[in-house]
Amino acid sequence: MKIDDQTRKEILAHARQSEPQESCGFVISIADGLYYFPCNNVADDPVNYFEISPDEFIQAEGLGRIVALVHSHPDSEHALGLPYLSTADRECQLRTD
Repeated sequence: MKIDDQTRKEILAHARQSEPQESCGFVISIADGLYYFPCNNVADDPVNYFEISPDEFIQAEGLGRIVALVHSHPDSEHALGLPYLSTADRECQLRTD
């Protein structure tokens, strides 16, 4: 899947706005393209983890087909915006196909 520039900019802006906490949200496919649905990080430790509330998950599903889950790693040694998957991200990606 290729994310268009506007959606990518929205994702990165949300990540910067959320620092030092991890940002999280969904990329949703709707009739006229992709849409970024930013979510609130409700994790007990939002600096190191992310969690999306069931209500926001349901709301996102109602808007269209969820095609990606997005979250940031603001405390990592990698620059914000680079397409880097942590080991945990890779394992989850494989489990959820």
